[in-house]
Amino acid sequence: MALWDIVAKDAGQPLYNLLGGKYRDHVRFYANGWAFNSTTPDEFAQSAADTVARGFTALKYDPFVLPRRTFISVKEENLAVERVRRVREAIGDDVDMFIEMGRRLSPQQAIRFIKRIEKFHPDMIEEPCLAENVDHLAEVRASTYLPIQSGETLTTIMQFHELYRKRAVDMINPEVCALGLLNTIDIAAAALPYAIQFSPHNCNSVLCGLAASVHLGLLMPNFTIAEDFFMFENGCSQIAKEYLHVENGCVSAPTTPGLGIDIDVESLKKRGYCALQPATPISIFREYPASEGRS
Repeated sequence: MALWDIVAKDAGQPLYNLLGGKYRDHVRFYANGWAFNSTTPDEFAQSAADTVARGFTALKYDPFVLPRRTFISVKEENLAVERVRRVREAIGDDVDMFIEMGRRLSPQQAIRFIKRIEKFHPDMIEEPCLAENVDHLAEVRASTYLPIQSGETLTTIMQFHELYRKRAVDMINPEVCALGLLNTIDIAAAALPYAIQFSPHNCNSVLCGLAASVHLGLLMPNFTIAEDFFMFENGCSQIAKEYLHVENGCVSAPTTPGLGIDIDVESLKKRGYCALQPATPISIFREYPASEGRS
C-alpha cells in the first residue's frame, strides 16, 4: 500500500487513476464501533441515534455483547433481539442497519436468531458462522432473504472462490490492510460474475485503511459500502497532516496525488513505540474520543 502511494505521488495522480480510473465520485461508509460502550437496549438505541445525528446513513453493530463462542443461551438471544428492535426504532427505516455476528454461532442458532430479527429489516448479516466453514455459511444463507456477508478472516483468493462457488454469501468484506490493494482488487473482481457485492473491511484506522477503502470503492463496480470506526479519528489526526474525512457518511474522490493522506513524521516520532497493553473497546474510546461535530 505504501509503495503504491509513493508511485502515485511521483506520477502526480490520485491512486485510483493508476489502477483503472474511478467508477463513481463518492464512497459511502457505515459507522462501526459506536455501540462499544452500550449494554442495555436503551443504551444501544441512544448510541445509534447519536451516530445517525453525525450524518451516517448506515450503522453496523454486534447485538450480543458476549465473548465469541458457538452457543448462546435463550436469555442472551432474547436480549440481543431486543437490542436490534430498539436500534431499529431509534434510527427509523431509512437508515441501513447491519448486524455483526462475529463468526460466533452454529448454523442452527444463527438461523433461529436471524428468523427472529427479520421483522426489523436488517440490511445485512455479517459472519453468522466461521468463514472457513463454507457449508455452514451456505446453510444459513439458504434459510433467509437477508444478505449474508463474510470474508474478513480469509487470506487467499481460493478461499473466496469457495464462498462464491457454493453460493455461501451475498457480500464479501476482505480486509484490505491484510491483503493489500491488488489482492483485494482481484478478489472483488472475481466476485462480479457471481453477483456478489464488495464491502471492504477496515478495523485498523481511519488513516491508511480508510484511504485504501476509498480508492477501492471508487474502482470496483460491485462496491457497495465501506467501514468507518470514526472514534479513532482524533488519534489518527494527530499524526497526519492530511487525511480523508467522512462527511455525512461519504468520502468524495480525492484529487491529491497518492492515497490522499500525508503522515506528519515529526509528530509520529514524538509518540515513539510502546508495547501494546491489553485494551478494551471502552478504554480505546476514552483514549481517542470522537471529534466534536464530525460525521
